[in-house]
Amino acid sequence: MSSGISLTSSTRSSLLSLQSAASAQGTISERLSTGKKVNSAIDNAVSFFTASSLSGRATTLSDLLDNMSNGVQTIQAASKGLDGMKKLVEQMQATVKQARQDTTYDSTDATTIAATKKVRDNLKTQFLDLAKQMDNLSKDSGYNGVNLLNADELQITFNERTGTAKNDMKVALYAADGTTKEAVNATKLGIVASATGGTYTAVTGSGDDFTDNAGLDKLSDLLTTALTSIQTKASSLGSNLTVVQTRQDFTKQLINVLKTGSDNLVNADMNEEAANFTALQTRQSIAQQTLSLANQQQQGILQLLR
Repeated sequence: MSSGISLTSSTRSSLLSLQSAASAQGTISERLSTGKKVNSAIDNAVSFFTASSLSGRATTLSDLLDNMSNGVQTIQAASKGLDGMKKLVEQMQATVKQARQDTTYDSTDATTIAATKKVRDNLKTQFLDLAKQMDNLSKDSGYNGVNLLNADELQITFNERTGTAKNDMKVALYAADGTTKEAVNATKLGIVASATGGTYTAVTGSGDDFTDNAGLDKLSDLLTTALTSIQTKASSLGSNLTVVQTRQDFTKQLINVLKTGSDNLVNADMNEEAANFTALQTRQSIAQQTLSLANQQQQGILQLLR
């Protein structure tokens, strides 16, 4: 036959206080070690899953931010290429102007005409070399496998959604129709007639031999048009770059908002938790003293019975 052990009210109260303090101390220790007041759904299901959702979106947007960064660099690479091509066209204009200023072709002297033709032939060679450099520069203006000056298209995604809610942007350089993607080079700009096999031919009837003054005048006009086209394309890229950089800055700020919101839901106040930990230690010490006093009372009764 077994008999139950009965504890006094003060002893039981002290034991419960110690157990409660030990449990609370374990919880606070976990918070101090992890820095979070919500470590699992058991702690607070609503806060835990809401914070997880916010953190997940922040992570996804961080990945998209990398794509935006690559997009910015791709546009800037193309923009730098257009800047270089603009300078080359300006040099070509100077070459044509230099050839046109030589009026010795009006002479009837065969020797003078021959000398002038030699000078213009050299200028023509310089002109076509500059056209070749324009094409080389265009081919080298890519970034990470995408070259907008080579009729490539760049797609940049701004949000994590799909379907009609997806927000993205396509960047490309188009022909005059506004829909056909077009490369930017000497041929497309109308500066040379062709560039087959690395051999460049000037526009037929527009200074093909650089001895035709009327042809040089027409070529000068074509260079002016080409320069305007380059500036228009550069302006278009600049506008696209502004949009991407604006979305890039917005995404960075949004990621910060999402992370802050997530932290507010689950992060612990370390100062408060440290103060609670100290208070629990004091409470635990008092409970131990109380339990010791309660046991001393019972031991006193035992001494009387002896």
